[in-house]
Amino acid sequence: MQVIGKAGVCAAALLGLETQSTGRHNGHLGPGHFVGYSRMPGELRRQLRELLLQVAAFIRDRSKEQDHSVASQIVEYVHEHHRLDISLTDMAEYFNLSPNYISQLIKEKTGKIFKEYLSEFRVKQAKRIMNEQGELKIHDVACLVGWRNVNTFIRVFKKYEGVTPGQYKQEMEREEGEVEAARGVGALAELERPHGKGRTGWGDLKWPSGAHRSSWR
Repeated sequence: MQVIGKAGVCAAALLGLETQSTGRHNGHLGPGHFVGYSRMPGELRRQLRELLLQVAAFIRDRSKEQDHSVASQIVEYVHEHHRLDISLTDMAEYFNLSPNYISQLIKEKTGKIFKEYLSEFRVKQAKRIMNEQGELKIHDVACLVGWRNVNTFIRVFKKYEGVTPGQYKQEMEREEGEVEAARGVGALAELERPHGKGRTGWGDLKWPSGAHRSSWR
């Protein structure tokens, strides 16, 4: 007897009916595969059909839930191991699944193929590292996010960000300098602004005879 679909097996077990294959059905089992189905009363046949559809829907839903759970675990694996030279084959061995199925789950979960998602995640991590540890060399940043070849890192980074990592760092440092300068100007303006009674600002100081205010700054 050929292998029959899970839904058919479950329904057959529930109804206590024997089943037989009527030929090639690609793993799908319909009511017509049950012995004596055509001799069943109409109401029983209707109930059997409804039961089969319900069981099949339940199995599909459970399968989708399992796929979603596995896909989440795979994406988490990428996040935790992005510093390593990981591949679909590595993950297939780890999760005991085929590389093609791993690839399919990643695409369904992220909307991107594996290499694209991994590269994009590495670039995001590289930006975070440069923001937090601006003193690091570009080569060091590349190694920290999984690229052993700095030229590859520069090329991929520019693909996603439109600038090289070096240019990104320069722009980041320029913006930080402008922020610090703005803070300094704000602090000076606060000192020179007239204050309330009991508080002394630059304008309230008694300047020595012949001294210029700028010499005190």
